[in-house]
Amino acid sequence: MVAKANRGWLPNKAPLGYVNIIDKKVSEKNIIKPDSNFKLVRRLFDLVLTENATLEKLELEAKKMGLSTKTVQRLGISTIHRILANSFYYGKYEWPEGSGEWHKGNHKPMITIEEYERAQEIITRKTKARFIKHDINYRGLMTCKFCGGAITASRIIKHQKNGNVHEYTYYHCGKKVDKSCIQRSRPLKENEFENQILGILDKIQIPQDIYDWAMAEIKQENGLAKKTREVAILAHRKNYDKATEKIHGLIDMRADNDITKEEYAQRRKKAEKKKDFAELMINRIEGNNKIFFEKIDEVFNFATNVKTKFEKGTIAERKEIILNLGSNLQICDKKLMILLI
Repeated sequence: MVAKANRGWLPNKAPLGYVNIIDKKVSEKNIIKPDSNFKLVRRLFDLVLTENATLEKLELEAKKMGLSTKTVQRLGISTIHRILANSFYYGKYEWPEGSGEWHKGNHKPMITIEEYERAQEIITRKTKARFIKHDINYRGLMTCKFCGGAITASRIIKHQKNGNVHEYTYYHCGKKVDKSCIQRSRPLKENEFENQILGILDKIQIPQDIYDWAMAEIKQENGLAKKTREVAILAHRKNYDKATEKIHGLIDMRADNDITKEEYAQRRKKAEKKKDFAELMINRIEGNNKIFFEKIDEVFNFATNVKTKFEKGTIAERKEIILNLGSNLQICDKKLMILLI
């Protein structure tokens, strides 16, 4: 099993989108190739990467496409989550499982490592948002700057003598971390919270004409840098090939007992790091060039008229904007602080 893993073939059942086959043309009895579900699983990744799709939306999409396994007719949210988190899809697997030994597979990768990492960031953010309570609009998004505890909310309903009813929502420290935290007595009204968000969005939003101009300039600059990228790719390919030869040599040395198990593991780990780094740089320069443009377009598109989108959006759309806006949202003395992405 380990020897097979070292040769680049997962000694296990192929993940959804791939199939185990016996190919008489090669020495391996059981290799892994894409099957009819390959493009369908790739579609799930694309929905996450291009549309920031939620797990719930992916579940519905999988049902529409008829995506299923031999044992499961309908993919649930937990199954889809495991699929998206599987490193096999970008070309690597751990064997034995839990050993910390990672191998580069000979199978065709479905996605790049950059796409995989972006998908994990998006899904992690989306999963966090799924568990936010919905009775209070923005509860679960912020922490207390003073003590680090979660910000909770209180809803107050006031009845006037003339029959009018007014409803107010206040955000304040829940005092779960520090019972003596003074921030509970300094609540932030929901409308004040939204006004502060609008103030931040007003500073970062860009008009449509600036977006169009910026994207045109970036594309032109990319054309000029093409030759430089080609030279860099060639250098990294040489380093990649050199590291691969080193690993093959170590495998032969270990098979002949020329080196100990410990020395083999140490030297292979070092060679794998060099190989992974070279591959990462090649992907960033070559394969990730398209992703770079998609990311730039995503950021610019988010900032285009974002204030108007927030003002006219539903609560769910407003939450999405806040989550995409930055990280580490904190409140202190009725003021919102945010680390912009």
